[in-house]
Amino acid sequence: MRRILLIILALSAFALVGGVSATSVYISSPPIVAAGKDFFANVTICNVTNFNSADCTIYYNSSIIQIEEIYAGVINGTEINLNYSINDGICRLFNDVQGIEGVNGSGYLAKIKFLVIGTGTDYIDINGNLSDIYGSEIEGNWTGKLIKATSTILEVNSPSIVKKSFYAFINISNIKNLSSINMTLVFNKDFIEFVGIENGSIEGKNVSIYYNEIEEEIKILALTNASGNGTIAKIKFKPIENGTTSLNIKDVTISNFSAGEIFAYIKNESFSIQLNILPFADFIYTPLNPTTADLIQFTSSSYDSDGYIVNYTWDFGDGSFAYGESATHQYSDDGIYNVVLVVRDVDGATDSITKQINVSNVPPHAITNGPYYAYVNESILFNASMSYDSDGYIVNYTWDFGDGSFAYGMVVNHEYNAEGNYTVVLTITDDDNSSSINITYAL
Repeated sequence: MRRILLIILALSAFALVGGVSATSVYISSPPIVAAGKDFFANVTICNVTNFNSADCTIYYNSSIIQIEEIYAGVINGTEINLNYSINDGICRLFNDVQGIEGVNGSGYLAKIKFLVIGTGTDYIDINGNLSDIYGSEIEGNWTGKLIKATSTILEVNSPSIVKKSFYAFINISNIKNLSSINMTLVFNKDFIEFVGIENGSIEGKNVSIYYNEIEEEIKILALTNASGNGTIAKIKFKPIENGTTSLNIKDVTISNFSAGEIFAYIKNESFSIQLNILPFADFIYTPLNPTTADLIQFTSSSYDSDGYIVNYTWDFGDGSFAYGESATHQYSDDGIYNVVLVVRDVDGATDSITKQINVSNVPPHAITNGPYYAYVNESILFNASMSYDSDGYIVNYTWDFGDGSFAYGMVVNHEYNAEGNYTVVLTITDDDNSSSINITYAL
């Protein structure tokens, strides 16, 4: 029993020692890089204790990539001194932290800027030595990085600013003997909504698209038989929220006619959503209490806070229309009319406003053609034919001769039985039941 217990304790102690994270130095960089473009590779260091200095060598294929610049590194906030030399695919790095009693933690020894000058596969290898403040070697694991340099670019293109439904294009360039692409396009449903997808074409050859939308991902399979430049898919989205979001391609597998793998540099797209603010429609008119005799002036006071208005359409409610920021209109008949102004902004959004306008009738104008002169018992011809109604017609003429007698009609006769001066009142009524009175005299 004692022996078993000791073995268990020994194994536990070994596990604890083995569980301590070892120091590691490795190259971190993108796995696929684009020909003619820059990329950065870090000489990353992790879990170092009492670090004082490093001497390491980096090997790379100088026919595929070349070093442009090297920047000093930082470990746990402490900048690391750096000296280096470069010679035909070999880069020597010398680091130290003189004057500091050791550095603990993680960071990077150097940041290297490479330019891709060719295509192909390269393994950026690294090895070297680490020393602590006592001059002792720090054991570490050294790991390089496999990169693939390619001239084939697979990228998402979309407008930089989105205000309404838009298309994003998945484009490919410098592709040879393309047979199929499997990939996933990731989007954020809080900002945009997937609407649909269309086939693309490469150098005139159709690209057949098969897809499946799952949550915030679109799984895409593209099949074709093409080389050159073109579009894999055309995807329509609808913006639903203001902000900045992105479309990201991941999980890409590209195959050629022989089922060989093609590597492509991936370029994703970020864009800003600025949803259009609707224009605001409003107007004023004068006079405020118009009649059928008035030429009414309508003036828009509409505005668009994020652009400008490109169209004003007036509907006067009587079958008449006008266009422009201001308009005039005269109604041929009295009544209550619904005047509608519709405005459209530069982004195609519209707003409208309706106001009721009460257009009053213009009363008829009574003309008696008096005064009239006659003798007792002499017939007088009273003539109101010069009376008129500017917006309709007269339906009634009523004559009050001032002696208790009345008559109706545009032209009437009357005799007075006694001498005197009589006040004659003509009342006319038009088709809108408006009246007008005119007074004359019979002597």
